[in-house]
Amino acid sequence: MRIALIALLIVGHTAAAKPPPTPVVRLSPAKAAALSTYAPLPEYPLEARRQRITGTGVFYMEVQIATGKVQRVDVERSTGSRLLDIAALSAFNRWRFKPQALRSLQRKYAPSEKSGEMGVRLPTTFSLRGKT
Repeated sequence: MRIALIALLIVGHTAAAKPPPTPVVRLSPAKAAALSTYAPLPEYPLEARRQRITGTGVFYMEVQIATGKVQRVDVERSTGSRLLDIAALSAFNRWRFKPQALRSLQRKYAPSEKSGEMGVRLPTTFSLRGKT
């Protein structure tokens, strides 16, 4: 009985899962900023600077193509610091992309796809010597 219930829960959960948007593109910070209308850099948290915490992570943004608004941001690969991850998530949630640029990327990487969303992977580095 327990096995049947667990199997039902797993099947029900996977059936309701939303497929990832297409395409998913990986952009450099400079390229992402060029495709954006608003792209605030993550603020380096004072506590992280005091502790000399650095790190590089990859963040995944789900973006609505028609408006350029970021719908969701996830940590795909952590910077190794919760402080830095939170700073990046906070900044990337406020980003706005140029809808025409997103449509162009969609035509380039998934010409037959008509999805209204796109996935963007963005590597981010927090360094005490340079920019984020």
